[in-house]
Amino acid sequence: MAGLYARVNDGAAITVRTGQQYIRVRLVSIDAPEFDQAYSQEARYFLNRLCYWQKVSFPFGKRIKLDEI
Repeated sequence: MAGLYARVNDGAAITVRTGQQYIRVRLVSIDAPEFDQAYSQEARYFLNRLCYWQKVSFPFGKRIKLDEI
């Protein structure tokens, strides 16, 4: 699956636009701080600079709820 980067959710997840649909993508093996932890804003800023206006492709794997992680 592929799309265009839309926004950063946190330091380890982005939202990708595929046509009219927006899909939240969790980045595997990324250990980034949560919103209430130190350096969370820096992690989001860095990920945003890395992905801004980039085309994103990713394998479409198993969908899981975040509370299952």
